[in-house]
Amino acid sequence: MNYRFVSLSEAIELVASKIKLPLGIEAVSVFECVGRASARDYVAPTDIPLVNASAVDGYAVRSVDTFGASSSSPVELSLGSECSEGTAVRVLTGDPIPPSCDAVVRDEDVELRDGKVLVYRAVPSYHNVRRAGEDLRSGELIVKKGQVLRPWHAAALAACGFHRVEVLEKVRVGIVVVGSEVVEPSEGIEAYRKGLVLNSTGPLVVSALRELDPFEPRYLGIVRDDPKEIARAIEEALAANHVVVTTGGTGPSPRDVTTRAIEMVGGEIVVRGIAIRPGRPTSAAIVDGKPVFMLSGFPVAAFLALKYFAIPSLARALGIELTVTRCIAKLVSRLPSTSSYTCFSRARVWIEGNELLAQPLAIKGSGNVSTLIKGNALIVVPEGVEGFEEGDQVLVDLL
Repeated sequence: MNYRFVSLSEAIELVASKIKLPLGIEAVSVFECVGRASARDYVAPTDIPLVNASAVDGYAVRSVDTFGASSSSPVELSLGSECSEGTAVRVLTGDPIPPSCDAVVRDEDVELRDGKVLVYRAVPSYHNVRRAGEDLRSGELIVKKGQVLRPWHAAALAACGFHRVEVLEKVRVGIVVVGSEVVEPSEGIEAYRKGLVLNSTGPLVVSALRELDPFEPRYLGIVRDDPKEIARAIEEALAANHVVVTTGGTGPSPRDVTTRAIEMVGGEIVVRGIAIRPGRPTSAAIVDGKPVFMLSGFPVAAFLALKYFAIPSLARALGIELTVTRCIAKLVSRLPSTSSYTCFSRARVWIEGNELLAQPLAIKGSGNVSTLIKGNALIVVPEGVEGFEEGDQVLVDLL
């Protein structure tokens, strides 16, 4: 199958439409749910707070009874257990506000003297009061199906009494590194003198997936540039995982062995090349509903294809909503590009004054992982754009 460089958006749609992965559902503690994808919608079962409650330690009052109070002319109220005209009721943070009271005066703004409460500061209605339903309304959606849970979701779920949370099982991803010249880092730098290459792409892909809790990466080792060996490795990986990611062996050369292995296991090659740079040889196949993403052996190209193609394809197919930290920055230097591709430039961004500035580092050099180390962001240059000039506003994804 020859290369046909489809657009990034088309590639994602093509693959996502063919993925068939019925993930299981498991219940986890609300203390352990962060990073997992919710298996269903969660709505607030009641108003939170349920009733008007004090936001501070102090005295519940009728706000009208404090009018005119000041540091030089305090208002004197009686201390009581029920709220009525001219009476203050002691409350602590979180206590319900007694009926008829509509505000709370802080401890710092009162003085107790001879059984009386001297108020030195007037308070308006509902001052220092958390009103019923102020946080969440009964029936309000707090988590939607497929949403990757963050710490604040855990807090909201706990506040609503959900101590167990239904989440999708983790997507098991088997990672196979392809390349007769590739050896593990344990071989040390002496390997370079032997004409070999230390495996840096495998750790990058595994680690990038490990940062995303909906995924469970499983590193399966290195296989030689032999279609039969690769086919065997892919079959074993598919048997134990939902997804397989390979790196290496995807380029247009006699060593383009991964796609031949896919054909040997009866897979359907869905995407053969994507109009992105770096990462043009990126491809994908489907084997019995399970995707096999074939990434470049170069670390930067593999990382970008994983981030912008493989993971979005899986998220689209599974209904998982991942968080993307994307913002707008001003370029401090010119950024040339190729209009027929979606390009990703490694970049360094920083805040200066009231502006977010971006310095492009590199679009080329897909084997140079140092450009990721020196940068902290990626500039997205959309297809059809020939680049940007100094001072232009650009889309930036923070790393």
